[in-house]
Amino acid sequence: MEITFLPYTKNLGTHPEMIITECCVRPTNSSDAGTTVNALWDTGANRSMISMDLASMMRLVPFRHINSHSTNGISRKPVYQIAIMLPNGAGLPKLNVVEGHFDGHDIIIGMDIISLHDFALTHNQAGELILSIVFPPLNKPLDYSSLAR
Repeated sequence: MEITFLPYTKNLGTHPEMIITECCVRPTNSSDAGTTVNALWDTGANRSMISMDLASMMRLVPFRHINSHSTNGISRKPVYQIAIMLPNGAGLPKLNVVEGHFDGHDIIIGMDIISLHDFALTHNQAGELILSIVFPPLNKPLDYSSLAR
């Protein structure tokens, strides 16, 4: 059986403050094409999140509430279920996302999604930061230790 890999690469420029890509989201009970939104890739987030505005626009109904820990302390947050299509074409038909309050993007892609991929940030010769992801993982980890002398 041949494995189909879903790669994605994006040039983030010379001094990016954030890793932002587009993704497509929809309610799990919908068959529509979904909505394309901006997503922040955050390795410091355990879970993926959805903005309160996007959850409202999508008319999502929480299926439970959890205690969410952040730099602002602990608060009770609703959890929704969405379908998401990442920019590499990898889709998750049922992803639990916690509601968050943030500006400039609609989704936070946390380690629950990032850890399913090989994820790398490297530089090109021009000093630009390059994001590369692939699903499923290649099982060939980057190992720079051979460069040590």
